[in-house]
Amino acid sequence: MPDKNLNYVPKEWLREDRLKEIQNIIRANKDITAIELFKKFGVSEKTIKRDFKKLQEDNVIVRVGTSKLGYWEIV
Repeated sequence: MPDKNLNYVPKEWLREDRLKEIQNIIRANKDITAIELFKKFGVSEKTIKRDFKKLQEDNVIVRVGTSKLGYWEIV
């Protein structure tokens, strides 16, 4: 189960756990970037972008504003 401390991330994550933790992180910091997340989770930037896409397709998160100046919002 993911730790409540957002600075601690286990080395190996199942995708489902990572998606849930991404939601928790977005709740705490809506300005989080894919770069910050791939470093935190130890996965590729492409993996995080696929995670964002999955969360958007499932209507869990939306991007508000531009990719550079916008932020993530939990639906």
